[in-house]
Amino acid sequence: MMPLVYDRTDSDVQQARVILASGRNAAERLKGCYDHVDRNRVGLAVNELAAWMRINGYRTNARGLTDWRQDSMVTRQRGEMLLESVAAVRRDFVTFLDTPRLPDSLFVMNHHNANALERVLADLQEMVSWIERNRDMYFSDITFYQ
Repeated sequence: MMPLVYDRTDSDVQQARVILASGRNAAERLKGCYDHVDRNRVGLAVNELAAWMRINGYRTNARGLTDWRQDSMVTRQRGEMLLESVAAVRRDFVTFLDTPRLPDSLFVMNHHNANALERVLADLQEMVSWIERNRDMYFSDITFYQ
């Protein structure tokens, strides 16, 4: 599963503002910005999780958007679709008690909302990994009687 980013800080945002305000191009991705690469990463993670869920008997209608481009506008509708895709996999699977709530809206995207969005997906990925590592524990001791 693809690694997600959920540890953005105020200093990441400040650093990105300084670099972008100076007119310089950042040599590496700016953690304090949220752009098409991040949105596509979220969409791919949703699709990976949803595919795993379907293969393993869970019902989900989740479908992540993965067609974001650098010049893509984040309309209210597409922002809601992004948020709903994450909400769908969260709703259709199990999460940890400390998995954060999703933001009510992505209309105002800040690093707290971005962290929450990707942390939910990271927690779901961790749960899938745990299930995969422990799959035999649940099925090895089952005895069928005739």
